[in-house]
Amino acid sequence: MKEEIDDELIDTLYEASNEDDEDKGPRKEKYPLPPIIKDWIKVGSEYSRYNKFPLTMCYFNIMGQIVKDFIQIPHGANRLDSRLHFVWLQTARTGKSATWKLMNTTLQGVYENINNIAIANNLDTFDTFDISVYTSAGLIGTFTENDAGSQKFDDNIEEGVELIKSIDGDGVETIEPFNPMANPAQAYTEKWINSKKRFIVGSLHGSGIAHWDEFESSGIFKMKKHNEDMLLTFQTFLNDIDIKGDGHIMTKSLAGVVVKGKCDCQRSLYATSYVPENLAAVIRNSGVLQRAFVFVREVPNHTRRKMHKTVVDNIGKEIDDEIPVQPFIDHFTEVYKNTLEKWNKVDKKTTNMIEISDDVTKVIHQYRKQMEKYIKTCRPEIQTAVESFSINLILYNTKIAMYIALSEGRFDINVNDVHCAGRLVEKAYKELVGWLEQGIRTQRQSLSNNNRLNQFKQSYFDSTKDDEGFTEKTPFLGKCAKLLQLSPKQTYLNYNKLSEEFEEVKKGRTVWVKYIGD
Repeated sequence: MKEEIDDELIDTLYEASNEDDEDKGPRKEKYPLPPIIKDWIKVGSEYSRYNKFPLTMCYFNIMGQIVKDFIQIPHGANRLDSRLHFVWLQTARTGKSATWKLMNTTLQGVYENINNIAIANNLDTFDTFDISVYTSAGLIGTFTENDAGSQKFDDNIEEGVELIKSIDGDGVETIEPFNPMANPAQAYTEKWINSKKRFIVGSLHGSGIAHWDEFESSGIFKMKKHNEDMLLTFQTFLNDIDIKGDGHIMTKSLAGVVVKGKCDCQRSLYATSYVPENLAAVIRNSGVLQRAFVFVREVPNHTRRKMHKTVVDNIGKEIDDEIPVQPFIDHFTEVYKNTLEKWNKVDKKTTNMIEISDDVTKVIHQYRKQMEKYIKTCRPEIQTAVESFSINLILYNTKIAMYIALSEGRFDINVNDVHCAGRLVEKAYKELVGWLEQGIRTQRQSLSNNNRLNQFKQSYFDSTKDDEGFTEKTPFLGKCAKLLQLSPKQTYLNYNKLSEEFEEVKKGRTVWVKYIGD
């Protein structure tokens, strides 16, 4: 079986399997990324080989977080925040951890720069969440004992938290906001009490990248006693930031305690893992991963062998391990400054920041239709699973186009931006479809090799052939895709497994096939 995937043939096969549709979608053209993103990928590839696509998404992960206070994209009555949550599920030992070295080094410099600006403008500051051992209480926050008023509150109490100041003889509680800035003396001389508990916020509170290495242990894929709340935690975490309400805020309460604990997490998720065994089940039974930009990739053997060769080639050689990230630190800092300046010019109205023309919307519709057509030949179970991701991927198309515009100092999304974004979203979509078809554990939709061969034979016998019994390969595989109810990519891979049953010849630029079995 061939391990290399012919992307051009897959696209041609996609068109063949949808030959009756009038709208073929956007043409396959080159839509180059901005030079700064290309430079980012080039530098990252020195440390994480053969991972250009994930490196691109890491750039967008950083970008979406630093502008989240300034930009919201309206869509009807809803508001789309600027963050991109990136979940990268890929074969173990293929460069995921090395990518974090580039990201973390960059983030430290960027956050140091923009935090100074943020403080001067009374805005949120940023830090990096990077904890490998935790509990849900440690992430969201916890109530601690307060010994009936003999304990004074200290700097660990968040400004604005409601605390019980006094309790009269009838048990009536007087509640006032804790505000040391308004009355510093009060905070340290009076006994602000809560007869039961006080709330200390957890590590997720705040802004910045939340890095989850070994994401398979996060509690989403395997529930454990200490992290049984994690499913709900992630669902809330990945909600759009609701500046008019608490839709993104994680809350916690205890019986008999007036104070409600609140964790205002506005971070962007960056999670990496090998592909968990029960990924398909999690996709079917929860709505967590659908809220993120998920890239699933089983690295083929030929690529892993190249990675191994690179490792061996570098044995005994010392290279400079200081990553040249200063141009990227300067770039992200400049984007933050420009976006803040624009925000002030539009009277801090976040929905007036980005211009999107009708032509851009038309292109997004083209990619939406193309995604729908791509799974047209798939089985219903696959279509259902994939459709749960589709709407968020369409919205991420808009966000990525915005990041591309911001990278070039613009606040208007043009057609080239959205085409470039569309191609990236399309790649992630196709990888997801391919993995679901190949890796989903329920065997109801899988065919035996004999049945699969019979389907290919039937498609061959139904095809128009020349005098020697040859038929054009592309239309033939298009018929196979419809009959097998598989995507173009999976049809192509299955054909390769059975290629010894067929003879191929090339006539001019066209490949022809003939069944030679039996």
